[in-house]
Amino acid sequence: MLCEGGPTLLGELVLGGLIDEMCVTIAPKLAGTGQSASSTGLPQLPVPQELSLHHVLAHRGYLFLKYGHPSSAVM
Repeated sequence: MLCEGGPTLLGELVLGGLIDEMCVTIAPKLAGTGQSASSTGLPQLPVPQELSLHHVLAHRGYLFLKYGHPSSAVM
């Protein structure tokens, strides 16, 4: 299932152990909310979860990254 959402939904899915794969897009733009991550009241992960980079695509200054569990890496 593909799920798109903000930091609250992502945090809940991660804490529930429901993330198998994560796609991240890095845009060549700077933006911010004026709040620090610690002031949002979001729970912190007890232990960082390791992911492996599976795929990278660069297009017009954007980076499209696909991560997954280290054991599911496709080479």
